Amino acid sequence: MKMTQEVQRGRWSAESDNRQNDEGGDEGAGSKEVQGKSDAVLKEESVKGVGKMKAMIVSDTEASNIVVFLHTLK
Repeated sequence: MKMTQEVQRGRWSAESDNRQNDEGGDEGAGSKEVQGKSDAVLKEESVKGVGKMKAMIVSDTEASNIVVFLHTLK
């Protein structure tokens, strides 16, 4: 749910979310790996959680809006 709250408050940006992991690879939502995923996969991962991100309870419309937002982080 934190992700939805942060998105609604406009606190996420491509700069703050594009960081490197300990191995030097990009892990942010603006990375090529994330941006290369289909909308369906991004939506599923946003709702069910992936990696350190926990699952969220959101409506289908909210999940779709999260995917749209993720694409702005290129």
